Amino acid sequence: MLRRLISAVISCVLIFILTSCGDNSTGGAVYYETAYAPITLDPQLADSESERMFVTNCFEGLYRAAPSGLKPMPALAAKTEISADGLTYTFTLESGAKWSEDDIPVTAGDFAFALTRALLPETRSPDAELLYAIEGAEQVRSGVSSASALGISVPDEQTLIIRLAKPDEGFLSTLTLPVAMPCNKDFFESCKGRYGLDAENLLTNGPFYVRRWLEERITLWRFKGFSGKYPTALSAAVVYFNPDLGTLPQRIAESDRDAGEIPADTLIQAEENGLATARFETVCWALILNPGAQDTGGLKFREALSESLDPACYSERLGGVRRRAASLIPPDLLIYSSPYSDIGQADIYNHVFDLASAKEKFLAALAEMEGGVLPPVTLLYPETEDARLTASLIAQNWQKNLGAYINIQGSNPGTYEDTLGKGDYRIALLPLSSPDGSVRRLLSQLTEEDGALLGFKNSEFDTAMSEVSSAVSAAELAGIFSKAGKTLIDSKTVIPLFYDLTCYACAPDVTGIQFSQNAGAVSFVFADKPIS
Repeated sequence: MLRRLISAVISCVLIFILTSCGDNSTGGAVYYETAYAPITLDPQLADSESERMFVTNCFEGLYRAAPSGLKPMPALAAKTEISADGLTYTFTLESGAKWSEDDIPVTAGDFAFALTRALLPETRSPDAELLYAIEGAEQVRSGVSSASALGISVPDEQTLIIRLAKPDEGFLSTLTLPVAMPCNKDFFESCKGRYGLDAENLLTNGPFYVRRWLEERITLWRFKGFSGKYPTALSAAVVYFNPDLGTLPQRIAESDRDAGEIPADTLIQAEENGLATARFETVCWALILNPGAQDTGGLKFREALSESLDPACYSERLGGVRRRAASLIPPDLLIYSSPYSDIGQADIYNHVFDLASAKEKFLAALAEMEGGVLPPVTLLYPETEDARLTASLIAQNWQKNLGAYINIQGSNPGTYEDTLGKGDYRIALLPLSSPDGSVRRLLSQLTEEDGALLGFKNSEFDTAMSEVSSAVSAAELAGIFSKAGKTLIDSKTVIPLFYDLTCYACAPDVTGIQFSQNAGAVSFVFADKPIS
C-alpha cells in the first residue's frame, strides 16, 4: 500500500476503459489472451505483467485505481484520516470484508503483515522500494533495523495506522499496487513456502478468485462472498497464455476471444476490424554504446557512431504507428498517477546527424586503436524479426556513412538483459521498458545499486538518481529523471531511437475493461458482457 515518492505511479494512472455500445448488464464471461503465464500470484512478489494483472483482479486493497484514471478510489478503506503534517495516515476498514475461503474476515493485521513482509530483506519483494516513505522502511529493508522499527501499528482489527518518514504526494496511489495488498498470516504460514504458486495455496479477497490454474489458462470466477464497494458484473474471466499474439485481432473479430494485448504492428488491422483499441508509448528502443569495451569504448568512437546515424535509415521500422524518440523516457510511463509527458520534461532529445564531424572523430578514434584498425565489432540485438531488421538497417548506415563494417548478432530475448548486464559487448540494441509502468523503475534498473542493466557504471547518472529519495512531488521527480536521462544521452552511451507501443484490443460487445500504462494493470472488475 505504499510506495516511494516516485513510483506510486503504477496505480490510478491515466486509465483507458474500452467501452462500446453493447447491451446493458448481463454477467457473461470474458475470454482474454496475453503472452505469458504467471509464476506466482503472491502480491508481495508479483513482478511480471501477468502476475500484476491477476493480483489486480483477485485482491482488494485499501484503495483501487479509478476507472476514470483520476484519484484512487477508497476500497476497503471506509475512512481515511491524514494528519496536518501529512505524516500519519489512519485507515478504518470496511466491516464485513472476507477472504475467499472459510468466511475468514479481512483485518488491519492482514495489511500490516503484508507491508512488513514486503519490507523484510529475506522476502526480496521487487516493489519493496515503493514503500520507503514509511517510517523505518528503508532501514528494515537494508537489514539495519528490525520490523518493529516500522511506522505501522494496529490498534484494533478495523484500524491501521501508518506513519511516514516524510510527506508523500503519491501515497494513496501506492495503496492500489500489488505490494500493498493484504496477506493472511495464518494461511501464508500454512502454505510452507508455496504461497501464491497454485490455486490451492492462494487466499484472495477481491472481486474474483482463482477457480482453476492450468498451464495454458487461468480461470477466475466471481467471488460471491465479496462485500466490497466494487463487485464485478462478470460471472468469470478466462485468461489464456499464448506467446504469439499476432493473430489475436482477427480472433477477437471472429469472437474466439474478447480482448487482449496485441502487437503494435496489428493495431491498424484491429481498428479496421471494428475493435476498440488503446495504445501507450511505454518502450524506448535505444542503442547502447558500451564505454567499457576495449578499443571501442572511447568517447570519440561513440560520438562518431552517434553523429553518423541518420534516423532516416530506420524510419521504415516505425510502420505508421511508432514515432522517433524525443526523450530516453517514454511519454506514457508514470510518475505517481500521471504520465511523464503531462508533468513536463526538460530532456527533449534532438539527435545530431553531422556526417563531416562524425568522419573526423572516427578517424581520430581509429588512430588511437591498435594498428589504426577497427577491431571486430558486433551489434547485439534481442532475436526477433523486428529487432533484426532494425539492427541490420543501422549496421548498413554505419557501413555507408563511415565505412565501418559492423556485424549483427541475435541473442535469446529471454536472457538478453542478463547478457548485457555482464558488460561483455560493444554495441547493443535494447528496448528499454519499465517492469511496473513507472519512470522510476525504468531508470533505477540502470543504476549500479539495482544491478546496472547495461553492464557499465555511470557515476553521474547514479548521483542524479540518488536524489529520488529526497523528492516530495511529481514535478521534482520529473526534474530528477530528466537530469538522469540526459547524463546517459550526453555521454553518448545511450542513443534513443523510437518509441514502441503497448496496445490492447477489445470486442465491441464487451464494456468496461480497464487498460492502463501500468504494467499488467488490466482490470476486469468494471467489465460487462452479454450472455451468449
